[in-house]
Amino acid sequence: MTKKHILWIGVVIISLLVFVLGDVANSLGDDDLTLVARAKFIPVDGSGVQGTIFFLQWDDDDIDDDDIEEEIGVFGISWGLDPARGFISLLNNAPDCMGDEVLLGIWTVGPRGFGVLSAILDDITDLADVESVSLRQADDDALLACGMLEIFDFDQARIRRR
Repeated sequence: MTKKHILWIGVVIISLLVFVLGDVANSLGDDDLTLVARAKFIPVDGSGVQGTIFFLQWDDDDIDDDDIEEEIGVFGISWGLDPARGFISLLNNAPDCMGDEVLLGIWTVGPRGFGVLSAILDDITDLADVESVSLRQADDDALLACGMLEIFDFDQARIRRR
């Protein structure tokens, strides 16, 4: 598979994801949808790892637990990963993917180095405190890629870049 094919596959996946997130946002309504965010991974130290993580946060009135006020749907795609290794992503409160960290999820990697991350976070109530998202090797915590969080604020109708 050539780089051109990989780029086209990435464009198709991202386009489909944008349409899916748009449909979800429309079905939830403005009162339920709090924000949509993304983080585009930039390779660190020539790792070659790239990708994007998308976030959708909505209020869920059906949850009985008073401690859980909101849920965050997460979907990530990445490439340039070594299929023989494990990978994690962390939410960071610093722009350089350092500082305080919270586990976002574990990547599933296919034999050609494409990775997928999917999760529902119900223990984090505010993405406004997150500055960046990191993609790291699970065994030694080596930083492979870092992405600044960009938040789309529906009340302000704009993307807030840090």
